[in-house]
Amino acid sequence: MWYADKRFAAVGIGLVALMLLPLASRHAGLAWELGSIAGLAAVIGALALCAFPVRPREATPPAPMPLDRHRDLGFAVLALSVAHAGVLLVADHPVVEYLLPTTPLYQAAGIVAFALLLVLGVTSTREPRRRLWRSHRGFQAFHVVLSIAVVALITVHVVVSARYVHGWIMASAYVAVTMAALAMLLRERRGARANVSGHGIIGRAAFGRHSTLVVGLTLAACAGVPWLLSGRAVIALRAAEVLRRESLPLSFPHEKHTAVNCLACHHNYVDKSGPGVCIGCHRSSRGDIKVSIEPRFHTFCFDCHRDAGRPFKDHGPVTGCEACHRESRAVRD
Repeated sequence: MWYADKRFAAVGIGLVALMLLPLASRHAGLAWELGSIAGLAAVIGALALCAFPVRPREATPPAPMPLDRHRDLGFAVLALSVAHAGVLLVADHPVVEYLLPTTPLYQAAGIVAFALLLVLGVTSTREPRRRLWRSHRGFQAFHVVLSIAVVALITVHVVVSARYVHGWIMASAYVAVTMAALAMLLRERRGARANVSGHGIIGRAAFGRHSTLVVGLTLAACAGVPWLLSGRAVIALRAAEVLRRESLPLSFPHEKHTAVNCLACHHNYVDKSGPGVCIGCHRSSRGDIKVSIEPRFHTFCFDCHRDAGRPFKDHGPVTGCEACHRESRAVRD
């Protein structure tokens, strides 16, 4: 029991540490802070549901969360997810671009995670559950499998968007907490060691005939999420599968960026490799320089405004989409 409590305590400490992430990030305006904090709270709740599940009953370590509390936390996570998206959509109209087919992959991951949360919520109520599943084991396996998918998709959304989790240290810490929460799903039936010999963790897992599926997906998710720490993964997931036909209006105040060397962005001033606007080249057919707008230009803005060095200590925070994507003094790149 002491070992079980120690595991719960370790994951709990990690979840509490995630609550402190807003303190390490620059304030980005009231609306964006409220929306982002609601999203972070939803993420922590989702991880807690994995780390402290109410099922299975015959499990080691035992389930520390009563059924009604588990259900209430699940619906709270869903409500916080609605608040996360709703506040940002109301406060910053260009955010609606992330709901279109041109949305980058990491935003699409968040949308799919939200859809799966809705499915989890609806199918967890009494009547749909009784109609869809004859056995509790079948419902349990479905619920756990979708939960694994939700956590994996949320991890993509959180790490790549990098609102609070930016930088290698923070991203690694978040991925570690996620892996620990997922690993807590692998529970062992009491007495299984004596009854099931030679079958390893799958034979002893508390999901009956669904054990192979649940254990396999859990281990795959734990093995896959560290890939998000790769720079290539971030660039790939910031791209969109469907390209926007027209660029959004962009108002970039060059006069406020005189402390930045022009060559940081406009390399063609020196090598003359790209006359004209940036997108003219970076949207070309040349494979060595072709890159989507989202990973290239948003990274320029975010990296500098979040983690600028000493020469730029008076820089402002990233305050949302409308700060740059507005019609006034707009230029189309």
